Amino acid sequence: MTEIVTNNDHIDVLHKIINNAEKFVIFACPFWYTQEHPEEAVFSVFDHDIEQALSRGVDILFICNQDFIERLQTYYRSLYIKYNKKIKVYSLDDFYTYSYSTNLNFHGKIYINECDSLITSQNITGLSRSLDIGVYTDEPELYIEVVAWLGELLCRGEFYKQIQFENMMKGTLFGDYIQWYRNQH
Repeated sequence: MTEIVTNNDHIDVLHKIINNAEKFVIFACPFWYTQEHPEEAVFSVFDHDIEQALSRGVDILFICNQDFIERLQTYYRSLYIKYNKKIKVYSLDDFYTYSYSTNLNFHGKIYINECDSLITSQNITGLSRSLDIGVYTDEPELYIEVVAWLGELLCRGEFYKQIQFENMMKGTLFGDYIQWYRNQH
């Protein structure tokens, strides 16, 4: 099924992606709170779902812009320790985000597990206060397109991070794509 996701539906779809996950969830979202008001971070709305997923053995990966990494790592540190490093927070390395082309930086938002994905204009910061539109899909053909884009992005990162991503996604379409990409390059 593929459907348009608007405004408040984003929260329900993100809950679904986390709760349906069996192997991994990736939150590829550059902005997690506004720099002017970090105390207004709204990502805690997923804490229960994330902890339940971790208790089922699901790996969680957050990808953000460099400005947000320290606060997210601090916020999720207790879960990182409690669940034996199954939750990780990374930013894309500076080489990719600033040198790949003419000052490109990470702006896309993709929320994905091993079979569902949401591509949207919605940052975690805007869940309750912005008008956004996205596309949710669990259709394999579209999912693979999302996997290909995100997989290429991750493959350009630092090598040790790739190893961790590959282990996390082993046996999934995402893991298969990363292995194929590696063999091509």
